[in-house]
Amino acid sequence: MRNLLSGIGQAIQAKAVQTTPVQGQMMSGKVVELMPDNRAIVQLGKQKVHAQLETPLTKGNAYLFQVERTDPLLLLKAIKGTPASSGRNDIQQLLKQLGVPLTKHNSLFLKEILQQNIPFQKTEVKNALALLEGASDKPLARQILVQMFQKRFPIRSSIFQALTTKQTTEFSSVLNQLQNQFNDEQKSVSNEKIRVLLSQMKGAGSSLSSADLAVQRITTEVSAGNDTSFQLFKRAGIVKEEISFTKFQQTWNQWAGRAEGVDAVIQTHPGAKGTSAQNPPFPQPLETMSTQLKKLFDQQLPVTDKDLKTLSQWLQTTERMLHYQSGQSSNLRNQWTSQFNELSRRRVFEKLTPFLPPQEKVILNDFVKQMANQVSKGPEFSSGQLEKVVQMGRQIEGSQLPSEQRSALIDWMSRSSEFLTLKEKDMMLLKLKTVMDFSGFSDERRLSSSWQQGTNPAHESTLKTLLLQGLNDGTTPRPETAKQMLHLLNGIQLTSHVDQQHTLQMALQIPGDILGSLHDIHMNLEGRNTQEGTIDPDFCHIIFYLDLANLKETVIDLNIMDRRIAITVFNNSPKMEWLAHQYKDSVREGLSDVGYELSSLVTRQTHERQTSSKTNKDEEREEGVDIRV
Repeated sequence: MRNLLSGIGQAIQAKAVQTTPVQGQMMSGKVVELMPDNRAIVQLGKQKVHAQLETPLTKGNAYLFQVERTDPLLLLKAIKGTPASSGRNDIQQLLKQLGVPLTKHNSLFLKEILQQNIPFQKTEVKNALALLEGASDKPLARQILVQMFQKRFPIRSSIFQALTTKQTTEFSSVLNQLQNQFNDEQKSVSNEKIRVLLSQMKGAGSSLSSADLAVQRITTEVSAGNDTSFQLFKRAGIVKEEISFTKFQQTWNQWAGRAEGVDAVIQTHPGAKGTSAQNPPFPQPLETMSTQLKKLFDQQLPVTDKDLKTLSQWLQTTERMLHYQSGQSSNLRNQWTSQFNELSRRRVFEKLTPFLPPQEKVILNDFVKQMANQVSKGPEFSSGQLEKVVQMGRQIEGSQLPSEQRSALIDWMSRSSEFLTLKEKDMMLLKLKTVMDFSGFSDERRLSSSWQQGTNPAHESTLKTLLLQGLNDGTTPRPETAKQMLHLLNGIQLTSHVDQQHTLQMALQIPGDILGSLHDIHMNLEGRNTQEGTIDPDFCHIIFYLDLANLKETVIDLNIMDRRIAITVFNNSPKMEWLAHQYKDSVREGLSDVGYELSSLVTRQTHERQTSSKTNKDEEREEGVDIRV
């Protein structure tokens, strides 16, 4: 697996080095042209700047400059006797000027950032070399520190530890350690939450029954005045519309106050599956609740909040047109057509159509074709046809959940697993969403979004928030393992996202347990950047790095162009070509079910992937082949 991930970090560090001069900064540069009054044109990285020089220099030579000022004219001071040749004597002299020890690893580190034209401050180099001195694996530490300079991360111990942990630690391994440690701990509400969450993230069953897990979530929420599950139950038709949250809360609080209530669930010993608390007041039998939640889960469609907002606006305008009928104004019709064009641009109908029943699919396809053929002159539709389209749109709109309830639904699906029979693809989707929603990858983004919108942060507890709470109140067993997991999650966050002008790149590391992989699953995504700052699913490139029990090291490369997918599987198994042929029709059918078309499915030997990676570094950086730090 190491060989497949050989070019560590090159996809993530592909972001261009920031070369805008900052006062006090040191940076390599080349004198391109000399001008009167000790001025010059200097090449700094990829840009040429006009600068004032403190002392005369030689045209064509490279130097290490220190930025003395940036305004009104850039003033550069060449560090005396240190042309940026990265030669041994020059490095030694520079280390001496910086006041840091002359060691092999210090010299190698400084040589590398000079060769890559990475700008730096003296204090940054001193902090980095202090971290390098304290590291047990000097070559790895040097590599990570260089990447921190490349991405302009603050040179802090916490960030260095996060990136080091991500580089050296398996997600699955730390999850197993945490699970073993918490299973040995005394029962408590907070520890039980973590135990359940760890089981869900590993894709494994809990020691508690589905009834116990359901009681645990409901009692925790109602005691905190949190109505997330209550609102979800209403959307799923589990709770009647006339029932208020206050009534629901009172019912559960009264039950939980009895001896056979919530305390019995908290004190259930691991392994005692089936010893549920007695007679919990579920709104419906738990098996019925699970069925209703599964139905709601199946109704969630691959559309964004912006897609739904645009659809809602168009449906509202359509209803106004139906209301006015012959008295429609030209402005209203133009607005209606413009909103439809925006829906078409966002491919909303293409995303929705595969998930509609056959009859509704025909109605929508016919409507979209008529619009495409006559949009310039304004098509005429019967009121009955438009009413059907509006009715379909409102049903779709009404079944989609807000983000907080979507996360709650994922959790409830995991808690109800013993009552559900899921297709393999639905089970994989559920496991993947559980990791993404409850690991804590997005905690800071959600908190920031809540602050910006003036709303309360989402109520869902993630592994990160629970571990932080446990460390703060001293209830976490073996804090070093919890800290290791926190460093790993932070490291994945730091390296997971590169936002460039027109493209977005993401790299994820998730536990291999959910797919039966011997090691963590590494996934790299790259594609067009949408207006919402997400990867366009119609035009993107996705690569999975797997180490499977039977097929061993495997790379799955998906290239998506206009919703047409070309799949290349890299694997050394002699059975791979036969397997690809056997499953090709199933893959084509599965992609068609979600609105994509299979254009090709081919297999290659793994060494072809390695050779390509080694011989074309520029292409590797452009496409985002490697996904570690």
